Amino acid sequence: MTEPETPAPRFWGRKLLGGLVLAGVGAVLVVHLLVRDAWPQPWCTLFYATPRPLLLLATSGVWLLVRKPVPRLGAVAAGLSLLLLGWVLGADCAWNSSSGAVPEGSVWKIVTWNAAHLPRGREVAAETILGWNADLIGVVEAGPIHEATLGEWRELLPGYELTSPAPGMLWIAKGTLESTAGQRLSPRSEVGAVTATRDGESLPSVLVSLTSDPRRQRQQPFQQLQDFLTTLSEEPVLILGDFNTPADSVWWTELRRTHRNAFAEAGHGHRATWPTVFPVLELDYLWVSSRVRVIRCWQGWTWASDHQPVVAEIVVEASE
Repeated sequence: MTEPETPAPRFWGRKLLGGLVLAGVGAVLVVHLLVRDAWPQPWCTLFYATPRPLLLLATSGVWLLVRKPVPRLGAVAAGLSLLLLGWVLGADCAWNSSSGAVPEGSVWKIVTWNAAHLPRGREVAAETILGWNADLIGVVEAGPIHEATLGEWRELLPGYELTSPAPGMLWIAKGTLESTAGQRLSPRSEVGAVTATRDGESLPSVLVSLTSDPRRQRQQPFQQLQDFLTTLSEEPVLILGDFNTPADSVWWTELRRTHRNAFAEAGHGHRATWPTVFPVLELDYLWVSSRVRVIRCWQGWTWASDHQPVVAEIVVEASE
């Protein structure tokens, strides 16, 4: 008994939809491979708004839609899906193992987190922070920060020292904190530097929050960040925060000359940090200088924000 033929309207509808989606994915892949965000809008917007996992979902959906009524188009969708799967596993994941043992007491546990303006309140955010038991935590989008709210944070985080070098930023440490500089960058971007000290060991660090507007090319805020870094008396050992920029952006070049991506070096698993339910974009980063050895790095998880925290264990080596 033969199967009934696919009705013509259904056949052509699926063929048209599948063909349009695959053509769009092909055009986006050209942007990702050749242009990225080197060109202004609309090309940078297209690059920021089309992460590889979403492209993989799109081509997989086309394969499911057309594999029976339009097998040739289904084969194209399957081939693109396999290529994108390999790209996602290679570029959007890290497969490192932790480094060897280190002397007890020399490890710093570092966390960077976008608190998304505290959607579940300050108390839930503080409970989340206490659960990490970290030595140094950089929080962006921590809500309005002034003397009264700092007092509330201190009550909720006993045993920690806190400072806010820039609007919406909160540094939290088990040792002492010296706020060295803070500055507003391009619209809706901030940067703030501190030096944390624990058991006589100092850790100069910079916290970054760059604009999330996909219409804005990242050239200006990255240049302003580099200008800010040159004003610091010490080379930052850590640079962390929400950069709102994919890892393959063309604007990372200068930072890569002096620092290394902790998750790329010692992380394991998917690198994306946003959104929490189904992460598709790597927006939050921890960068370390040549003086730092990363033991391991991983993405945390919490319902207190739509961003996953990035957590790392590091050892600071003595300067030469």
